[in-house]
Amino acid sequence: MRGSKAFLSVATLTVAIAGCTVTPDVIKQSSVPKEVEARDAIGAILFDQRTHYIENQAFTISASNLRTLATKLDTPNYTYRLAAKPNQRTGIAVTATPKRPNLRSFTGVVFAVDAGKETLTISEICETNGPSKKPPIAPAAPKGPRDVIRCPMGSRSTIAVVAKQ
Repeated sequence: MRGSKAFLSVATLTVAIAGCTVTPDVIKQSSVPKEVEARDAIGAILFDQRTHYIENQAFTISASNLRTLATKLDTPNYTYRLAAKPNQRTGIAVTATPKRPNLRSFTGVVFAVDAGKETLTISEICETNGPSKKPPIAPAAPKGPRDVIRCPMGSRSTIAVVAKQ
């Protein structure tokens, strides 16, 4: 009788430990909402940049000049930075650098492109292929209105990622 109680205790302990094991899929799922937060924040900033460009014929590197900045530039999960690409008249880059090691980094860009009688704004958001403390290098500006902005090696377009899901 004593042996069967010991076996039952060991079996119960094994099941309890197995139930507490965290798989890589669970860890990945827990990082997804934080990464969506960064992607959405960059999308909102790029939208604001387009609006600023329409009104001022230039992008801005100052968050205070953006109307509806949906996020602060420093959150518990990410730090955001704005930089002219290559200058405020032609483009802007926004990076999201994670504060936690299991998160992807993001870079969003918006460029003003001459389309003959008008100027178009074209944007893209790139995410690293895996967790990274270093955001992707800002993609090059398109040469014309029909050119596609390509994410650099080691990253991918978030638009393509959303389309696959």
